[in-house]
Amino acid sequence: CAGAVKLWLADSGECLRTVETRGVVIHSAFCPVGARMLSAAPDGATELWCVDSGRRLLSFATQAPGGGEANAGGGAGPDNDSDTSEDSAAEPGVVCAALSADGDQVFTASANGLARLWSTAAGDSF
Repeated sequence: CAGAVKLWLADSGECLRTVETRGVVIHSAFCPVGARMLSAAPDGATELWCVDSGRRLLSFATQAPGGGEANAGGGAGPDNDSDTSEDSAAEPGVVCAALSADGDQVFTASANGLARLWSTAAGDSF
């Protein structure tokens, strides 16, 4: 089931950008610095988007099925626009995701108690 994140102008109510996601979105955030949006899904898919182009910049995944370690989908770097497959590793049951005010860090927390702080420049967790 596809989902979407929409960015609205508060003063006019105009929809500025719609970004299509792989599935249902439970959390989203906006950072005006660098014009970035964050989306997080219950399947663990957490993605960083460019507001201007609508392009996915990074996909964050923190735990592979069976507990193995995984990295940010498709490699690191803010210009990574590689597609993340439906089979990609993802943090199970994301319950919270946030984007720092400067757009440099992403926080994810899951139902299994795993919390991570990610660098949007490198695509890895601290």
